[in-house]
Amino acid sequence: MSRHREQDFRIQECGTQYNRFAGPDPLLICMTHGLWRTCDDVIGNFDVVNPLQIDESFTHFPVLNGSSYSGSGVLNFQFVDCPITYRPNPPDPRNHWGLISIADQVALAWRILAETNPSTPHVSVPTSLGELKDLPSLVRSWGTSLLQKAASGYLSWRWCIRPMIGDIIKLWKFTRAVDERIVNLYRLRDNRTLRRRCSLGTQVYAAPAVNNFLFQSSLATIRGFRQETYTSKMWGTCQYAIDTDSELPTMGFNELENFARRLTYGFTTHEALATAWELTPWSWLVDWFSNVGTIIAATNNSIGCTWSKIALMRTITSVIDAKPDPAQTPSWVTVSGDYKIGRVRKERYSVVPAIPVPLPYLPVLDIGKLSILASLAALRR
Repeated sequence: MSRHREQDFRIQECGTQYNRFAGPDPLLICMTHGLWRTCDDVIGNFDVVNPLQIDESFTHFPVLNGSSYSGSGVLNFQFVDCPITYRPNPPDPRNHWGLISIADQVALAWRILAETNPSTPHVSVPTSLGELKDLPSLVRSWGTSLLQKAASGYLSWRWCIRPMIGDIIKLWKFTRAVDERIVNLYRLRDNRTLRRRCSLGTQVYAAPAVNNFLFQSSLATIRGFRQETYTSKMWGTCQYAIDTDSELPTMGFNELENFARRLTYGFTTHEALATAWELTPWSWLVDWFSNVGTIIAATNNSIGCTWSKIALMRTITSVIDAKPDPAQTPSWVTVSGDYKIGRVRKERYSVVPAIPVPLPYLPVLDIGKLSILASLAALRR
């Protein structure tokens, strides 16, 4: 096993500026665009998940052209393909998204197991039927005020109607889901590895725009607009193999097909436990502050598999996009090209779930969670 690190750096297109009092300024001869990249990886060692860190920065700055003359026609200043003065390094996206802590890695490992588990159902029919019984009571409890009607209507949509519509759409694809499940079961029965992938979410944050951003202060003052954006995308993979104690290899085609249908619908013993938890009052609130539901889904082993090589991947980016304002640019200066800089970090972690004990944590109250809490508060008035 050896660790490999590579670097790539490019610089292109230089320019200059001229001051009649000092001549050409060599300090301002620099790049307009370039690429910087490092990769920290492991060569070989394919039996485990190897850590990976890729750090890439790109810059693209506009250039200035134009000449300024005095009233008597004497040349004062001149730009000849001169890069703009303000050329910062791209911000590190980790400054906004932070590092993935060990506790977060453990929680995400459980989530990867839960969402890639080949034993989890395509549609949990028992859970859907159990939640459907709550819809009439929610409708009957609509308040008399407009606020209470809106709150009750949102909760009905969030917890009953929308999940039911989602399950109906999934049922339309039931035949395809069963066929895919049969293919996966055959692969496992033949002692081949099943590699599964799941999405762990994408986030975008746009910082408040700056409308008086200073691009250039040397010889000419140029201001404009600046927008800073951060993105984060996470996903996970896991490999599954048939366990030696599994009954899957002894099943014929008819038994295998029936088993695939039960798995797809959620008619299994373990799914009964998941249904009982989902129908427990306020279990959704408990899952906000712990991973009980995730652990129940992750430990579903109706097929009889062993997991390995849980990998967590993340790509985070930061981009600054700016444009000069013509109203704040001297008429004798021409600004050509885009002003765009950014940094991309690609990370891979080997993660392992801890012992199956619910992990408490403080949830991130996004717009969806805040709207639910606001609706519940409105109904208590």
